[in-house]
Amino acid sequence: MKSAIIIFVGLFSLIYGGSSYYVGIRFLNALQQMSNPSSFAYWLFFALMSCSPFAARLGSTRAGLNVPKSLVRLGDYWMAALYYLFFGWLIVDLLRLITGMLPFFSVDSNTRLPHVALLLLSLMLVLLALGTINAKHTRVARYHISLAGQFESPRQLRAVMVSDVHLGRTIEAERLRSLVQQVNALEPDVIFLPGDIIDGDVDYYESQGMDVILSGMSAQHGVYAVLGNHEYLGGGDAAAEQLERAGVTVLRDQSLTVPGMFNVVGRDDRMSSRFTGVARRDLSEIISNIDVSLPIILLDHQPYDLQEAVEAGINLQLSGHTHYGQFFPNNLITGKLFEQDWGYLRKGHMHVVVSCGYGTWGPPIRLGSHSEIVLLDLTLEPSIP
Repeated sequence: MKSAIIIFVGLFSLIYGGSSYYVGIRFLNALQQMSNPSSFAYWLFFALMSCSPFAARLGSTRAGLNVPKSLVRLGDYWMAALYYLFFGWLIVDLLRLITGMLPFFSVDSNTRLPHVALLLLSLMLVLLALGTINAKHTRVARYHISLAGQFESPRQLRAVMVSDVHLGRTIEAERLRSLVQQVNALEPDVIFLPGDIIDGDVDYYESQGMDVILSGMSAQHGVYAVLGNHEYLGGGDAAAEQLERAGVTVLRDQSLTVPGMFNVVGRDDRMSSRFTGVARRDLSEIISNIDVSLPIILLDHQPYDLQEAVEAGINLQLSGHTHYGQFFPNNLITGKLFEQDWGYLRKGHMHVVVSCGYGTWGPPIRLGSHSEIVLLDLTLEPSIP
């Protein structure tokens, strides 16, 4: 497992470092057309900024440093800026290659290259501004789903699902207050939180009193959650304790029955074993003593292995994790990684709903996705003999 982590970190560093250098050298070329900048000072600044997203977060979560929120936010935006500037320069260079050194894009031009750099910077700033605004505007996605069970007559159940809030230094207490108000305004009978509610830094979450704010989220039949991969980054047990303190029932490879209504099953995150050294239980084992006369609702943070849930007899699976890529074109990747990376899917007898999440991770922007609360109008209807 350690070797896999080392390989991942090595590959990520190589890709990120190479992309940063590519963007850096292209802007240096543009600057050199206008002046004679100090290469040492330029690269020192560029290296510090490129390392800032990781230094700020590791300093606050691992080293226990009181890193200003502004530095964390600056690092996150820098990462997004590099992302889009990399693709921008790549398109420019591909155009130069395809068109046979089109003069407008020529590196040798004394006037055009600075214009191109300025254009890319302007487009990047516009994208970041639009992404920031979009990330703060929450939509309610509504689904009407029928679940069969041994009921005498149909009954309605209003459920709200919120995933990937990522409470911490980016999604803070004020945004959580807004979320609680929005959820309560929907008057849910039950609330489901399928993971990544806390963004790793459990100590910061606690210091901001977010558990008290989250406790204001309530429903007649309870609030249920599972842990996602980000909860484990700051300690799964500590995160679970904080959620339980807020009145949330955390299910870790466990199930329970709301009498006469439904079963809810919560799976530990599929990455939990990397932190605990213990593999999560088989789904069939978790539900072995469940009341099969009632619908089974599964909370599983990452929407992998949907067929396993189908074969286990799950009626409704609720997941998050994907963020639907969070910002374009990442959604093209999530679409390849997951059978369902956002929205509704009917797979056999099972319904699947994957949320693109409420909050953000890293850059606080959304492009091609949106902040989301899911409203589920569930009809619990008698099984057909």
